[in-house]
Amino acid sequence: MTMAMLKTSKAEIRANVLTLRPDQHIEIKSKPRTRRAQETTEHLQKVTELDPDYAYHHVIGLHGDQRKGEKFAGNDNGDFFWWRQTLLAGRDDGMFAYETWRGGDVLENHDENSVRGHIADVWPVFTDKSIDMLMATKKSAFQQLCANIDSGKITDVSMGTIVGHSYCSVPNCHRHASKKNPNITEDDWCEHLKYRKGAFDTTEGVWIYEDNRDIFGVECSWITFGQGADSTAKLQMKVASLTHEQHTSNRSPLMSKGVVQLFSDRGRVKR
Repeated sequence: MTMAMLKTSKAEIRANVLTLRPDQHIEIKSKPRTRRAQETTEHLQKVTELDPDYAYHHVIGLHGDQRKGEKFAGNDNGDFFWWRQTLLAGRDDGMFAYETWRGGDVLENHDENSVRGHIADVWPVFTDKSIDMLMATKKSAFQQLCANIDSGKITDVSMGTIVGHSYCSVPNCHRHASKKNPNITEDDWCEHLKYRKGAFDTTEGVWIYEDNRDIFGVECSWITFGQGADSTAKLQMKVASLTHEQHTSNRSPLMSKGVVQLFSDRGRVKR
């Protein structure tokens, strides 16, 4: 298991307009994202059929095809996710890889003993190559956490995923994807990933990152100090319920303990 290195940053909060379809998935009518920060606590978007015991927030969970300048690069942990080959990859059960986060836990700082709610929905934003999430945090049990999120004191999130296998980004490495010789555990890591993950290789002219494949999303955390591995994974806005006549939890039947344990046996958890 690898944990995020946390560091302090200021909030960058932007807003989209959200509505809820009858099948309870998020439908986005988005304005182009800008760098101008917007207050979200006084601008509540209206959706329907959400549980009034929960506070709902739209967040950016993670990005695919991350770059530094013109070159592909991993996040602050040196982990990389292809947009199409990894995040949008189809699965044998008919789902896309990014959909496996739906129904996962909302945690605080990746602490498995600090469950704060669940991920009500997840969807891809193709223009930004981001996987956005609707995080449901239980208000009655975690009033101060919700208050700090709504006031802008807490703005950062960080996802957790199980990785089935991975490759090294350095082209001539024996663990590169072209060699079809994957990492299954961290014991399989090459010298690049063991000692220089996240650094720039001047000889090959590439960033050294772990190219993660066969992922299964497990959780998304509120980061109550510092920030997660993807420094642009941020709170976008608070979502308000229009009616409380019908309540749904939107939890995926796939996210049973048995399934999570099964996938944990097959891969490594990334945070």
